[in-house]
Amino acid sequence: MGFFRKWLKAIFGPQPTAPPYLPDNPPPYHAISEDSENNSIQICSNLDEDLEIGPSISCINLQDEAASPIRSSSQTLPILMTPENRLGENPYGKKDEAIAKLQKSLIEILAITLSAEIGPINQLLGGQANTSSILCDNEKKTLVRLGLTIIHLNEMYLKNEWNLTLDADRNAVKYAIINPSINTHRRPHMGFILDLIATYAECNRSKEEHTIISRCASLHTRFQYGSSYRQCDTPKDLNNTFLALAKTINWISPSEGVRHILGRALVDTQEIWNRDLKGIKGTISSISYPTRPGLYDLSLALV
Repeated sequence: MGFFRKWLKAIFGPQPTAPPYLPDNPPPYHAISEDSENNSIQICSNLDEDLEIGPSISCINLQDEAASPIRSSSQTLPILMTPENRLGENPYGKKDEAIAKLQKSLIEILAITLSAEIGPINQLLGGQANTSSILCDNEKKTLVRLGLTIIHLNEMYLKNEWNLTLDADRNAVKYAIINPSINTHRRPHMGFILDLIATYAECNRSKEEHTIISRCASLHTRFQYGSSYRQCDTPKDLNNTFLALAKTINWISPSEGVRHILGRALVDTQEIWNRDLKGIKGTISSISYPTRPGLYDLSLALV
């Protein structure tokens, strides 16, 4: 048998080694070049091509070698280079700092969702009033990456491919969202928080109507924007979404002033959508959180 293998090798030459496995369009990264001699593929992210803050490209070379820190030649795992891969085991700081970062990010998301006045909110948070965002550019990019990672993990979880996800992606969501949520005395609904951040990643400044509220829009709007984005049972889930947003505002607001600005924006938005609601039913203590399928179970898997 050994002689036969040598004979085949002498005639046909060495067989090329298969390149490392890459899933079709692994979000949010894509292959941009291949090096057949070194048997490597360069992966680039283009996470911010739809954001006003401008493109941010980061690349990494992946080689199909046993010494690879991500995989060996026998492994075939999808790749998502989240901030976790670049910033160490826990880039989100200590407990109080992580909670503050999460709440600040959610204030930004809710201000966009409810079309609230961001300048006065930012001033109450210690920033300047003449601004259109509470977050700096790097914080926006991190939040988008986090949202895309949530979407990817949820898709893998729903397809029963959870064991193929990277610890780096799991830990990025765990340290930034799950742990800070658990470590507060008024624990929010983690599935709804994941949904807010995932929806933010699907939105951009030119499409602010693509928010967690517009997902529960009228039937006409559902067809207009496509069924893949709409997951709600109108108007029941729209009603519950407003109740969930009210509870989230109460949790994330560091002061009465911030709570009042977001609360007023919520009331104004409710009045706009009142044609579907015909009055808010229920209270924030007895709501059923309308999240996209799998996210609450995903949050439990990350605890």
